Amino acid sequence: MDFDVSAHEQSMPAQAEKWLEWPMKEQRIGLPREGRPENAALALMKSEGWEGEHTEGNLTRSIFRALLLPYLIERNPYKAVDPVRTPLMHAIHYLIPMTAQGIEKLLEGGREVPPQPIAEMHEVLSSRLSDVESVLKDYSRICTACAEVWPMTPSGSHVARKFIAAYPEAFWHQLLDVYAKFDGAMSHGWPDLELTNGTEVLMVEVKVKDRLTAHQKITIPRLISMGVGCRLIRLV
Repeated sequence: MDFDVSAHEQSMPAQAEKWLEWPMKEQRIGLPREGRPENAALALMKSEGWEGEHTEGNLTRSIFRALLLPYLIERNPYKAVDPVRTPLMHAIHYLIPMTAQGIEKLLEGGREVPPQPIAEMHEVLSSRLSDVESVLKDYSRICTACAEVWPMTPSGSHVARKFIAAYPEAFWHQLLDVYAKFDGAMSHGWPDLELTNGTEVLMVEVKVKDRLTAHQKITIPRLISMGVGCRLIRLV
């Protein structure tokens, strides 16, 4: 069965239009705080009914990796030298095109990503979303493996279940298409906080004195166009 990208683009919720605004309006909020400003902002968002973590996109990307994990393990381009850790830990925006290319093209330094493996990954995404329990088990494996090297590793699968329910299926397919281009898009610049209320996803970038980075100015609008709510909060 061929995956119909256009069908999933048409199914994106009206939430995309709700947040589609750039530059984002900066919200200046006065909060008493000790420690990291992200923690103060997270406490504020939780008081508004949101649940989530300060993970800088790693929660969402870990779910995405878990959705594709069986395929990534089977087609691991580094299987001969690292059969276990590569699918669990290698940078996902590189692992997708490398897995699609295979070891021979990888060694040649090619940048062209063949369409057939990407089409197969789209099929895996759709299939895996019907088996959330298996996805959550793989998500836990990924978090455990990455905790030793990722300072922003998600804490567990409880919130991940809510994110899977809140994200439309089209989001995961669009994220795969971004990574399949092998151009480094959305490799950095994800907002600090990843939040959900069970039906929507909201990402919040927290600032005090600094400004948006070049990567954030690329990644945040892309997330908005994919139906993710985004806010920019400046603590004063």
